[in-house]
Amino acid sequence: MGARRSRPSAAARADLVITDVMMPELDGFGLLSALRADEATNDIPVLMLSARAGEEMRLEGLQAGADDYLVKPFSARELLARVEMQLLRASMRSIEESAAASARRHLPAGARGDRDSARPEHVFEQANPAYVELVAHRELVGKPIREAVPELAGQGIYELLDEVYASGRPHVAKALPLMVVRHDGSPPSECFFDFVYQPMRDATDRIDGIAVVVFEVSELVRARR
Repeated sequence: MGARRSRPSAAARADLVITDVMMPELDGFGLLSALRADEATNDIPVLMLSARAGEEMRLEGLQAGADDYLVKPFSARELLARVEMQLLRASMRSIEESAAASARRHLPAGARGDRDSARPEHVFEQANPAYVELVAHRELVGKPIREAVPELAGQGIYELLDEVYASGRPHVAKALPLMVVRHDGSPPSECFFDFVYQPMRDATDRIDGIAVVVFEVSELVRARR
């Protein structure tokens, strides 16, 4: 947390910048302006911290280009939640940019739907190793989610995917409890997940899939309990 006058290099690129409004030499707004003016850093999320309360102050920070504005005093839990959300949003932006630049998507998890069918199948097109590990290393690619992860039936996930696909509106969930099979041959157990369902569009702006970014937060939830 702080500022330097030297230009940041690509190798030192940050995932998130947390800055106080009041700093010596270069204040938070000056740092924000410098980041947004540099092509190498203009898309890095910025979380501003300030003792200046009020909606007017918050809007000033957001209008200056900050992604979030947190007023002191705040709890460590609130700061952590804001940081997690900004990193999640940055991850989704990265997915969307990658999808726009490539004919074939490479997603943490992605599913295709069939717009001509009464109910989209949500067939897995891509799933990274971390996602596969979440579901006991089962084969996912090429399978509809109802077949690949059948224990999700009755937990609202299939219906939620249908809704996101039909409406085109993304969905964000925090600490959602789900009963999932984590180990081959074992019964489903309760786990907690933060996730985003982001509809993906083709060249004609029609929705043709959903990007899924998932973080397991089971240990955090149980520790808070």
